[in-house]
Amino acid sequence: MQHILSEIISGMGGGGVLIAAIGLVLKLAPGLWQRAADSLLNTVDFSKLDADSQARKLYETVSQEEDYHTKFDHRLDEVQKDQIKPVIMQLISLPGDHSHEVAYEMDKLEDLGADCWIMPVARDYIADHSHKPTTEEK
Repeated sequence: MQHILSEIISGMGGGGVLIAAIGLVLKLAPGLWQRAADSLLNTVDFSKLDADSQARKLYETVSQEEDYHTKFDHRLDEVQKDQIKPVIMQLISLPGDHSHEVAYEMDKLEDLGADCWIMPVARDYIADHSHKPTTEEK
């Protein structure tokens, strides 16, 4: 097989043409390089590498960073939920119909995957106010 490959390379005019052909293929299929790198990376078991190797240290650093970002994203979602809840409570306590605003804030909570005590209260508020005529309809 190696002999056949060397014959093909020499028949193409040497390694330069092979490099140009690879470059052309990668230019025509830009995602191919990334997919090849991802599949190669997925075959590596970093836990079996030497503890002192740079690849193992890089893997551990990246893993720690991913964990940090996951925790940060979760905390950010919780902060956003905690900011929306008082807005809904304030809208519900105001006189008049604020069901559209409450529904808007509810949509934001649902997008964040919230499942908290304010959700049924807000749904009840929306249901109660959706049947009442507004001042414009009177």
